[in-house]
Amino acid sequence: MSTRKFSVILALTVVILATLACSALSTTPTVSNIRMATDDTGKTTTTTYSPSEVFFVFADLSNIKVGSVIEAKWYAVNVTGVDANTEINTSDYTYESGIDYVYFKL
Repeated sequence: MSTRKFSVILALTVVILATLACSALSTTPTVSNIRMATDDTGKTTTTTYSPSEVFFVFADLSNIKVGSVIEAKWYAVNVTGVDANTEINTSDYTYESGIDYVYFKL
């Protein structure tokens, strides 16, 4: 193998290893993939509900410190007879080790 090819392969290997190491060491708490669902499995996502329907909000979690409190606040945005942005419910969850998602029900 020529010295030039070896240098290029070595440089690419170093970049790949550095990228993998940085992603493995990431400790930024992240809440992602927030979605609404009609069931407690989160598989039936939706954006609309009937007035009497129970609904859920799901969020994926990563790098959350054990004992951290995750809070969900529900607001009425467009409801007849209710002022816009009126808080209607608050729920919280204290994070436990090994959990990769959380959901709240209203």
